[in-house]
Amino acid sequence: MARVEQWAQVRRLGDGDDMRSSALDFDSEDRRDSTFVRYDQLVDIHENRRNVAPEFSDTPTPFFGQLQHILVVRLPPAQELDHELRSESTYILASIHSCKIEAVNSMGMPVYSRMGRTEVVDITCVQCLVGRVPTGQNNQWVIIDRTGTTQQSVHLRDE
Repeated sequence: MARVEQWAQVRRLGDGDDMRSSALDFDSEDRRDSTFVRYDQLVDIHENRRNVAPEFSDTPTPFFGQLQHILVVRLPPAQELDHELRSESTYILASIHSCKIEAVNSMGMPVYSRMGRTEVVDITCVQCLVGRVPTGQNNQWVIIDRTGTTQQSVHLRDE
């Protein structure tokens, strides 16, 4: 039987950020919000064409959102399935409420005022924490991502 745990926080390896899930973050409001993250994904270049087979970009695209849940899924061995599942497997997943990026300001920072859909991604897609600053206009926020190109996902295609 599969087991699922929910974690309150996770740390990115290599002296990375401590990221907290908003669902289990009960601390006071007078501290830094460590629930907004940047995550990278490959994008289907035919995403708006329902009858076309998916074809993914070669370069990961950065997205931003609020980390809502960190789920640890442990699957028991399944001899009848893929060879990778013949022993217990553990997957760590992140549920992220995405920001709907509306523009990029003159300094190259993404701007949003609404949240988009919720996505579930592998935790390795999550790159780092990001900051947010209200613009004071129309409930807009500017995302502060200090990593630039220094921290970027690399996707290796299966041969």
